[in-house]
Amino acid sequence: MSSILQWREPPEDMLRVLIRVGLLPTGTMPTCTVNRVILRAVVTFNGLQVEGGGPCEYTHPSPAARKPSGAASANGWHVWRLPDGRRLDDLRQQYRRGEY
Repeated sequence: MSSILQWREPPEDMLRVLIRVGLLPTGTMPTCTVNRVILRAVVTFNGLQVEGGGPCEYTHPSPAARKPSGAASANGWHVWRLPDGRRLDDLRQQYRRGEY
């Protein structure tokens, strides 16, 4: 039996991949609620710029949800939602299916 390895983007780069292939356009304004804190962000070419989160751009959605909210843990792929209600994870799954 032969095994075929499927190459995937490293998890820390997936957000930027979604941006570069056009599934997550720059200027999109996702929101999330963590520990009763509502966060707003804007998608930049390099990741997420969280409102009130300082000058850094987050290249992974989980720290973008955790650090500004003070949460010990948060799965950013599931808590960040686009204006149309889809989760970032929905875009990630769409990319993995080759639908872009």
